[in-house]
Amino acid sequence: MVSMLGRMLRMFGLLVAASASMPAMSSPPAAPCRFEAPADLDAAPARWLGGCRHGAADGLGIVRAGTAEPYAFFAGRMQEGRPAEGLLMLHEGGLMVAVRFDAALRVVSSDGLRPNEDDRVFAQARAAALETAARLRQEGNQASAAYYAALAQRITESRPE
Repeated sequence: MVSMLGRMLRMFGLLVAASASMPAMSSPPAAPCRFEAPADLDAAPARWLGGCRHGAADGLGIVRAGTAEPYAFFAGRMQEGRPAEGLLMLHEGGLMVAVRFDAALRVVSSDGLRPNEDDRVFAQARAAALETAARLRQEGNQASAAYYAALAQRITESRPE
């Protein structure tokens, strides 16, 4: 009994010493960023990789959906946690160009009469992938940064002529 108590006290001492040598957290973990994924995205779960303002996804970024390759993506702009415009790269391989989203978060496509709309969406999608890559590189995640830089190249190459 005494030896067991002694071992427990030594373990407690080791735990205290180990915790004292651990660096203190400089700030609390970031709060989750609320967002709604486009309804047409054909995989789940979805994760937002982009900026957050007032607790909601905002600005350029990527929604990655799925649990493994091949993922589905929304690359574009979010506004107050909702997709505003962007490119959906579907799990099954298709593309959807969203010049905007309706109230149910379904893609609203260009009518084809204004080709500059599609050009803008592809440019924003590419910029979103490059911005995500830069952010990940800055955080020290080189492999993921390279992945999203390659996604930007895929977006460029997938643009119909």
